[in-house]
Amino acid sequence: MGLLVMVKSDIEYFDLRNDGNIVMYLGSTKNPNYQIRLKLPNTKKYIRKSTQTTNFEVGKRFGLELYEELNFRIRSGEKIDSPTYQKVFEEWKKYKISVGITNKGNSWNKEIKNVEDYSVNYFKNRRIDTIKTEDFSRFWEWRKVNYKRVIPKNSSLNRERVSILGLMNFCVERGYILKLPKIPKSTTDSFERKPTFTDSEYKKISRNLREWVKEGVKKGKWKDRYIFQQYFLILSNSGMRIGELRNLKWEDIRVKKDNSDPLIVKVKGKSGSREVVFNKGSDLYVQRMYDLRKNHLNRTPNLDEPIFINYSTNKPLISLKNGFFSILKYCNIPIKKGGMNRSLYSLRSFYITKRLEEDVSIHLLSRNVGSGVDMIEKYYSHIITSSLSKQLTKTTQNITQQKPTQPYFWITHTKPKQITHKK
Repeated sequence: MGLLVMVKSDIEYFDLRNDGNIVMYLGSTKNPNYQIRLKLPNTKKYIRKSTQTTNFEVGKRFGLELYEELNFRIRSGEKIDSPTYQKVFEEWKKYKISVGITNKGNSWNKEIKNVEDYSVNYFKNRRIDTIKTEDFSRFWEWRKVNYKRVIPKNSSLNRERVSILGLMNFCVERGYILKLPKIPKSTTDSFERKPTFTDSEYKKISRNLREWVKEGVKKGKWKDRYIFQQYFLILSNSGMRIGELRNLKWEDIRVKKDNSDPLIVKVKGKSGSREVVFNKGSDLYVQRMYDLRKNHLNRTPNLDEPIFINYSTNKPLISLKNGFFSILKYCNIPIKKGGMNRSLYSLRSFYITKRLEEDVSIHLLSRNVGSGVDMIEKYYSHIITSSLSKQLTKTTQNITQQKPTQPYFWITHTKPKQITHKK
């Protein structure tokens, strides 16, 4: 049987197998190369490719081989008509906004921004199923010399990587790709030690927090500042991560026998669930949050409710970084230290630093903060001493011991103390 030729609008179409599945035709005058149109099993749209040649036989061979290759991939379970990186990103973005799911402590809008700023521009029209490990390796090389303001650090690039992994996991769930590609980390021979606070800086903030909260009365920000005060003190006296404290609920607090026991809570972190022991005396900060919420509701809070909750939406508080910047400005303490910006995570570094300075066992500390011993040794080797033997609940000099006027709520539920402030 001869080759079936069709003519439409002065364009000749060559049906290479006489079944309509592989059709070749000449392009426009601007693009004289032969074009291929394929109709593959289980695909909704035609696939069109340029043969990159004006030679009929070479173009025909290209079309037949391409059809066999794509047909084999379909039989192997791959999707041929998968969407582009740009299209998947838009779909993922709508999903993230609608459900507000975060990844490893990031807010959803920051996670979206991590993907959108650079990777969307780089991959854009690439089909999502064609992006492999080597493509991501080339992306990191490109990314290191393409930036908006400052040269990206490896820590910043690896945060981008976590967000991109979130997008690719979404692709697996939606069936756009069969398995998650390995996305290499941006590596470096050096490491960045996160900035923290000196003892004098921390004491200055602790002292000024009370006046800063009182000042909030006139500005209509008393409650926000009061909540941040407890947030600041809990982070610096527990070593919890931001995301762990955000998701902490009343039901996660272990019942105590008496007030002399340290407060212990259960958190869900990067390495799974673990129990966190608070510094002695820091029970008070959690109690304040309980009393505040109980007064607002005029009843006992639900046990499955987050401790740090948005009183308007009844959802976890996403970010308190504005309070952090405000108190540093109030105390005249600079954001930058050693060329790096301090953040709420600096309070976790402060906690670890103080515990190491007090010769707490690095193994106990590792268990309490949810980080490996090797990571602590790497980032805090300048602090670790030879006599690491005292117990984790050892009292620190930064906690002012305050005896409660009544049993804490997690021992005996009592009528909450009314919270008042003078105007």
